[in-house]
Amino acid sequence: MAIFNEILSGRYNRALQKIFAIKGSAPVRQLGGEITPSHVFYSGVETRALEEWYRFGTVINLAAGVGQAVAQLRNPAGSNRLVVFEKISVSDDGVGGACVWNLGTQTAFSDQAGAFALSPAMSWDKRLNQASGMVGSLSSGGTATSLIRAFAAFPATGGNYDFITEEQQDIILSPGESIQIRATTNAKNLNTAWWWRERKFEPEEFNF
Repeated sequence: MAIFNEILSGRYNRALQKIFAIKGSAPVRQLGGEITPSHVFYSGVETRALEEWYRFGTVINLAAGVGQAVAQLRNPAGSNRLVVFEKISVSDDGVGGACVWNLGTQTAFSDQAGAFALSPAMSWDKRLNQASGMVGSLSSGGTATSLIRAFAAFPATGGNYDFITEEQQDIILSPGESIQIRATTNAKNLNTAWWWRERKFEPEEFNF
């Protein structure tokens, strides 16, 4: 019998085992002798768990106060988690007049006032109901967005804006990085929504 290459990436090896209901470990050579594993993996959200992607969602809201309104998420250094944002949106109700909302990332932001750990309840797939490695925070004032990646300008009547509208705009957040949305004017209500997926780094990814 021909010798088939072993799949050394544990995520895909386990996915093949589950798809074909193989008992015990996933012997890919044996599987290849019976079924050629050229299956194209469907990338719908319901199959993310097979590839060990953890999906989360949350909103960060803050009533208008003194100073610029800021919402921030931080992937702690040493978390061993790769985070990919799928949706980041901001809603401006017009309070405080016209405003530009900046989206920025940086290697190290200081936590804003009101820091909190994200909870398992924010998981969108209870098959992988794990706590996120990230930390959220919000405040009026605090650290400025020094590296602006995108912005949304709203008139005095307000509006809604999605910073991510298609897959190529997904934003990667590595350990030790933070991402924040900040108003450029004072006394603004802050209403933001965040969707993301995250997984553990694989050994070969540490060679970058």
